[in-house]
Order: sequence, then C-alpha cells, then structure tokens
Amino acid sequence: MSPQQFACSRAAEAHGEGREIHIHTGSREEAVALDEMLWTFRDISFLPHDLVQAGEPRVEPITIGWQEGTPGGDMLINLAPDVPPFAGSFEFVVEPVPGEPGLKQQARARFRRYRDLGLVPESHEVDGDHDRA
Repeated sequence: MSPQQFACSRAAEAHGEGREIHIHTGSREEAVALDEMLWTFRDISFLPHDLVQAGEPRVEPITIGWQEGTPGGDMLINLAPDVPPFAGSFEFVVEPVPGEPGLKQQARARFRRYRDLGLVPESHEVDGDHDRA
C-alpha cells in the first residue's frame, strides 16, 4: 500500500469515527492527485472531501492541502516530507512511514519534531516504492 492509499484508507476510517481530517501533502500536484484518488477510493461509498488552499474555511470533513495555512480539524495525516508548522493544532497526527532506509530516517526526524511539539503521532509502515515528496 502506498502512503497515498494509506491516507485514503485512514481518512475513511477516521471519517467513520466522526473526525475532521486534514491531509497535508508536499505539493499542489500531490494534493490534486490525492483528490482524484479519494473520488475513486471506494466503489460503494463517497468520502466527502475538498481540495483547499491556505486561508479557506473547512466545508467538508476531509480536506487536502499543501500550504502552510490549514482549515483545521482534529486529525492531521501528513504526507509531506517535513512536519507542517501547524501540526501542533491537531489532536491526532498520523504519519505513513515508507520502509526504505533513507525515508525511514526522515520519518524518525519528523517523529522527534512531533514529540518536541508535545504530540505522539500514529506511525504506520507502508510500502517504500512510492516517493513521499
């Protein structure tokens, strides 16, 4: 499972729990690709989501963005190579961790940054054959 597929699956699970989720990507292109993936992720159900830019208010329970501003929520799924500056405003942080050694090292550095912010992210190992950035 790629980090993007994992993000779709975890967002679907969290949405079922009534959470508001923000998926942060490393670029606009990644955000657009994830937006497309969420449309086709499940054959039998729809995940209400919206691609947002900095400063836009939350309309749907799942948002996807790549900029520093966030529409908020209670769960952050981070697909970006760095910890976003707004990570501390979320109650839950989820990090897919690719199995490749170099990418795993980057994930460890992000985990230390989250701990410095007082957060303990859920980390989930995913296939390492897909780039995060």
